[in-house]
Amino acid sequence: MWPDQGGYLQVASPLVAGIRFDEASAVQRTAPGAYGAQLDAEWGFDGNVNGGYLLVLLARAAMDHTGTAFPHAISASFLRPAGQGSVEVEVIPVRGGRTATHVVAVLSQRNEPVVHATLVLGRIPEGGAQHPAPTPDMPAEDDCVPLTGRREITGFLERVQISYVPGYGPHDPGNEPVVRGWVRLRSGEPIDTLVGLLATDLLVPTVARIGHRAWAPTVQMTVQMHRPPVAGPLAVEAEAGELRDGWFDEEARVFDAAGNLIARGRQLARLPR
Repeated sequence: MWPDQGGYLQVASPLVAGIRFDEASAVQRTAPGAYGAQLDAEWGFDGNVNGGYLLVLLARAAMDHTGTAFPHAISASFLRPAGQGSVEVEVIPVRGGRTATHVVAVLSQRNEPVVHATLVLGRIPEGGAQHPAPTPDMPAEDDCVPLTGRREITGFLERVQISYVPGYGPHDPGNEPVVRGWVRLRSGEPIDTLVGLLATDLLVPTVARIGHRAWAPTVQMTVQMHRPPVAGPLAVEAEAGELRDGWFDEEARVFDAAGNLIARGRQLARLPR
């Protein structure tokens, strides 16, 4: 999870041509079940790479190895931070199937495991939801506040535009650990399923709303993916559960521009020091 970078500028940065998420999160097969990738530190803050970005790398490698098209679920333990540079991903099949294929994937850097994950993969879901999730009551993106970090600090806010709902941003007064906002890529590339996976870990930690304004390290995170998004920005609503003894849990729900639930992520994290 990402810190409140302090001194947010309430202005939008222009789209950044040539910086694409699909390129920054690409993986290359180096051997059966083995992949390499280059982490882009700009998809992080203060040298630490975003956890949702790491989940996307794991999902890309796992889908390529199994020949599947959709990551239905990923459950990951974050063992240590990852930074700029090369990483390796090992994909270990557990069980194949027509409906669900199970694998284990481990992302390592400098010969140390960074993320250990299990994934459930399969075909792209079709049709509408039989019991659709309620759509959050959010104003249009144009009525929200687009934010960037301070000009002297580079990071993922130069890659992603986040427009917070008035009253639910990191600096809005309140006593509820809830944040809401719209997300789009500054590169202008289309929003797809893996961007939806990324979006489950993009907003500031919900506990920033109640005074905990610093990096909140994710320890464990589980994401369920429901469907690919339609074209347009993503609406994200996140809420903390209980804070206790230096820990807190948080749930993020990601909706597409048509109001369809596309992803739900739940994580256990440490409160900022």
